[in-house]
Amino acid sequence: MADKEMLGERVVLLERTDTEVSFGFALSSQKNGEKIVVTLYPGGLAAGKLQRGDKIVSINGDPMAGYDHDSMVTLIKGATSLNMTVVTQAALIAVDWGTSTFRAWLVTSRGQVIDKAQSDVGLMKLAKDTPEASATAYEEYLKSAVGAWMEESPELCVVISGMAGSKQGWVEAPYASCPSSVDSIVKYMVKVPNAMEWKVWIIPGLTCSLGPTEGDVMRGEETQLLGLITVRKLTNATVCIPGTHSKWAVVEDGAVESFKTFMTGELFAVLTKHSILRYSLDGEGFGDANDEEDQASFIEGVQRGHANPQDITHALFTVRSRSLLFPTDAQPSKLWAYLSGLLIGIEIAGAGVKPESTVHLIGDEGLSRRYASALATLNVKSERSSSEHTSIVGMLRLLLAIPKDDVPEDEAAAPADADDSCVVM
Repeated sequence: MADKEMLGERVVLLERTDTEVSFGFALSSQKNGEKIVVTLYPGGLAAGKLQRGDKIVSINGDPMAGYDHDSMVTLIKGATSLNMTVVTQAALIAVDWGTSTFRAWLVTSRGQVIDKAQSDVGLMKLAKDTPEASATAYEEYLKSAVGAWMEESPELCVVISGMAGSKQGWVEAPYASCPSSVDSIVKYMVKVPNAMEWKVWIIPGLTCSLGPTEGDVMRGEETQLLGLITVRKLTNATVCIPGTHSKWAVVEDGAVESFKTFMTGELFAVLTKHSILRYSLDGEGFGDANDEEDQASFIEGVQRGHANPQDITHALFTVRSRSLLFPTDAQPSKLWAYLSGLLIGIEIAGAGVKPESTVHLIGDEGLSRRYASALATLNVKSERSSSEHTSIVGMLRLLLAIPKDDVPEDEAAAPADADDSCVVM
């Protein structure tokens, strides 16, 4: 959640000794009379105290609702200090809608989370026999999950990434082709008609060609990649998003140039639950690799898998043979760790990562830490970023990139009679 000091109603004091010195921000008067911060100037007095999208309720005790543009300018220009009552407003409802999960965030223009909602109501629970029935199910669930937010801020846009844009989802958003950047991906975003008359957009997935008869696809991860590129100011980079289907992406000139999917997580689940190896893997499995012996087994697996990826089918069976031939040195937790290391080592080899390079990791803390440990073993640096934050920033970037004919940057920029605009501050 966002810093409470930057949310809700707060008091901001700006002081200057010279009226020729700018306070460092610009306001826009909205159609409803509200005064909104639309610009912050680098190095200005307001930097770090105000944020784009803040509503100025009062200045020096005077309510702003009754001020027109000229009187507002006169008030601010002639003051040496501004004692302002400020309210931070939501800028977007960001939704990551996957196969088995739903995550939604009410966020500010700076990506701060005001509120969030999460459930297991993903595509598998919403897909129906007909597209029309599926669309109704998606719409009804979205309303139940975030309807209260929309009642408070009906002008907001909802931007959705993930499997809601697949053939079996709410509305199909066709794949955009690599290389892809914000400017190219936004062209494939789909505006979703709905009975609620909300402004809902679905982000497309990405596809890339890997040869005459080979390609790859992703849905949801493209938003995280765009967010990472923004947050880290990346130009050229290698990115790994660990998971059931890990994604390794190459970023060139600030765009997603190509990527590969590795079924490491799914393969691990199949091997531990449905193969003969399950008889050697009793217990709860491999946790966060805090145990020194388990960590040593994990590192051994990484090194073995990375050094001989072509030996995978034999290497996997050594999990079984160790439990039979060396039972005193093959506790289940060690074997879980060894198997995890084997598969991650093979994945890293397949991704072609070079020693002394840097890999950017996006994901949950536990899995990212495990990948970071594997990379460090192979003399590869890593930097970790939150999947939640990169997703939110990616959606904000795309919303701001939607053509102004569809989504004016703020109400002041929209035609006077506009009733289909999103307030994006």
